[in-house]
Amino acid sequence: LAALEPQIAEVEAELHRLSTTSPWAEQVTFLLQLPGFGMIIAMTLLAAIGDIQRFEDAKKLVGYSGLGAGIHASGETHRTGRITKEGRRDIRWATVEAAWIAVETHPYWKREFERLTRRMDKNKAIVTIAHKLLVVVWHVLTEHVADKHAETKMVACKPCPELVEGSCAGPGN
Repeated sequence: LAALEPQIAEVEAELHRLSTTSPWAEQVTFLLQLPGFGMIIAMTLLAAIGDIQRFEDAKKLVGYSGLGAGIHASGETHRTGRITKEGRRDIRWATVEAAWIAVETHPYWKREFERLTRRMDKNKAIVTIAHKLLVVVWHVLTEHVADKHAETKMVACKPCPELVEGSCAGPGN
C-alpha cells in the first residue's frame, strides 16, 4: 500500500491541475461547494457527464446515470421499481459516494436521510439522496448558481486558486 502512495499523489495532483483548466475550472468550482463533493468526485462526474447542455433537463441526466426508477406498466397498471442501472456506473458510484458524505456532514441532507429511513432501508434512502444530489448537480451546472444548501466556505473560495494546494477541496476526496 505504501508503494502506491506516490502514484495516488501524482494522480490527485493531475486532477487538481486539470480542474483549473478549461472547460472544467468553472464547473469544478460549482460542484465543490455542494455537500459531499471533493475534487475526485467532482472531476469523475464532469468527465462522465461531458457537456451538461446535452441534457435538456435533470430527468435526462438522471436517466443517463441509471439512477432513475424503473417503470413497469401493463394496461392501466403502473408500478415504479428499483433503479434501472442502465447508464454510467461511474456517475452512480460518484453520486452515491457524495450522498454518503453529505448525509454524514450536512444538516439538510442528514435530516432528509433520516426522514427517508423511516420508511425504507438505508441503502434505498442513500440512492434516493444520490438521485436528488444529481438533480442539484444539473441545476448548479446549467444555471451557474450556488445551490441553496451549498457550503458557505466553499462558495466563498471562488474562483479557488488554492485548488492546486488542495486547501479548498472539501470532503469527498
